[in-house]
Amino acid sequence: FGNVGYWAAHYLVQEGAIIVAISELSSGVYCRDGIDLEKLKLHHRENDSLIGFPGATKEYHGSDVRNILELECDILIPAAFQQVVNKSNAENIRARIICEAANGPLTPYAEDILEKKNVLIVPDLLLNAGGVTVSYFEWLKNLTNVRFGRLNRNWEESKQRLLLDSCTYGGKPLQLDEDTMEKIIKGPTEKDIVHSGLEETMIRACAETLETAREKQCSLRLATYVNALNRIQEYYDQAGLLFL
Repeated sequence: FGNVGYWAAHYLVQEGAIIVAISELSSGVYCRDGIDLEKLKLHHRENDSLIGFPGATKEYHGSDVRNILELECDILIPAAFQQVVNKSNAENIRARIICEAANGPLTPYAEDILEKKNVLIVPDLLLNAGGVTVSYFEWLKNLTNVRFGRLNRNWEESKQRLLLDSCTYGGKPLQLDEDTMEKIIKGPTEKDIVHSGLEETMIRACAETLETAREKQCSLRLATYVNALNRIQEYYDQAGLLFL
């Protein structure tokens, strides 16, 4: 229940998902009717443990925490440690989708077993790319020493204001309350631009991965490798090979 796990759960809840189980290093809880994520976060902050969370259907202590991985669910997200799903427990995994939010949480043996069970595995190479992408954006910003949006925000706001001033409804100037006007006119902040760039990058990467997986009739992991190698080949084709 660290940074990656919390935010993964946070965004899934926003999309309507029900989180039924969460664990951390030495404790875990299962709630049949769903977990209130913010209450659990507060409980963990105050107690440094998930044990004792009100409303928990079942608690997991110590080495028993690993058993949470075997609970029945739609989506399983191992988000902290490597090799937590391995040859010894892969047969017991009942999730239909596994999202690798940690680096290498599945062993190759486990992946072979899960693929035979038709479990969809979203590989770490794709799922964890968001953090690296934003780091790349930060590197671009540092090269210029200019924050994103600084050069065009005022221009965009002026353009939006001019557009609204020219709009009419029923032959009369468009009348909007001040809050609505502000939301329409307000230019993007640096955070808005970074989120937009991240979303665009990840949507495109996921679409390309799915397309390759369907074309090659392979797993998503293998599709990410194929796309990565193709990108390297494209670069060499365009830039030339120095030592050939």
